[in-house]
Amino acid sequence: MFCPKCGDEYGDTPALLCTVYSHIEADRIEALLKCENIPVLKKPRNGGDITMLYMGVSYADTDIYVPSKLLNCAEILLTPAPEDLTDLTEPDPEFEAHKEVYAEEQFSKIKKIGWFFFIVMGIPLIAVIFTILRHILNI
Repeated sequence: MFCPKCGDEYGDTPALLCTVYSHIEADRIEALLKCENIPVLKKPRNGGDITMLYMGVSYADTDIYVPSKLLNCAEILLTPAPEDLTDLTEPDPEFEAHKEVYAEEQFSKIKKIGWFFFIVMGIPLIAVIFTILRHILNI
């Protein structure tokens, strides 16, 4: 677009990237695009900005715009991951073996901590109980 007075180009016109149905989703998309240095313009529909102002939350749809030159890049960023991830869901036998070793190490650490607290707290507690009983029974 060009300025009718001076003829200079305005720059990129905003292009509609998507419409989301909650402000949380809009904020997440905005953060993702800003991490990639893509400017974002959010426009709430049907008075969503007023609702957000008064209530702190808005359930109105929000249109998300990006510069038209960067629309393709933004669409690629929002493309979901492929559904064919079956190889990642199968358990890895090497991981299972390490998991058992890790569990044994953790149990060993917990046992050591238990014995430490028994020695530090238990033995003095037993001594205090015997001292109290000796005073009560006058032995």
